[in-house]
Amino acid sequence: QQAADDLAQADATHTRLLRLVDKLRATAERISTGQLDSVAALDQAFDADDRASLEHRWLVSDPQTWFPAVAEPHRHLRAALEAFIQKDLAGSAEEIRKASAYIRLESRRASLASRSELIAAERELDGLAARLSRADAPSAQELQAAFARADHARANAFRAAAEQRWNQKRFEAAGHELMAAAQALEDATHWHDRTLQTAGRDTAGTLRSLGDKLAAGGLWSREEIAHGLEALGQMLMRLGERLEPVPEPEQPAPPQP
Repeated sequence: QQAADDLAQADATHTRLLRLVDKLRATAERISTGQLDSVAALDQAFDADDRASLEHRWLVSDPQTWFPAVAEPHRHLRAALEAFIQKDLAGSAEEIRKASAYIRLESRRASLASRSELIAAERELDGLAARLSRADAPSAQELQAAFARADHARANAFRAAAEQRWNQKRFEAAGHELMAAAQALEDATHWHDRTLQTAGRDTAGTLRSLGDKLAAGGLWSREEIAHGLEALGQMLMRLGERLEPVPEPEQPAPPQP
């Protein structure tokens, strides 16, 4: 009886997720035709159950679902900065919220240690998006510093996931996580000087090659994988040393006597 119940529950979950996929496709069509043109309208297209199902699908899905979206948070962060420079504060806020939404999904797959860093980045981005509609709008320097922290948190999370899959001997999964870490590392170096950008590209190139070997079942050695993970960790440490600390919230002025 328990087996039958489990099978019925699995079938129900599968049906619900297929229904959500259809809804996602229909919503994407509405976006492309301009029928949905704001984050608020997009939020209204999905109820709480839909969003919970989407997060669950992201959590349990294979790399074909999440890997193509690895570059999306950084793409939206760059678009947010460009919109800000063009004085399109509403557009900048919308791009930041999109990046934040992707980071929230990434946090669902992350280890417990990495998840807290991603959640902190998500909350900081949401706070910046809210400020863009108020009188205390952040500066371009504040945005870039926050974006650097967010991309660094993402790269750290993929590094931790790659190490975890590697230690579990899940080599194909480790390969996808390594390739994701390579992309996130390049994203993170974008906010720094050219020396770090060059070093990041070189390290990312090595990681992509190693990740591809693992994911595709190619020839690899334990020594080269261990060396690649160590190089990734060292590069992220270098970037971490350059990050500006999260600013303390301003305290309200004391009342006048």
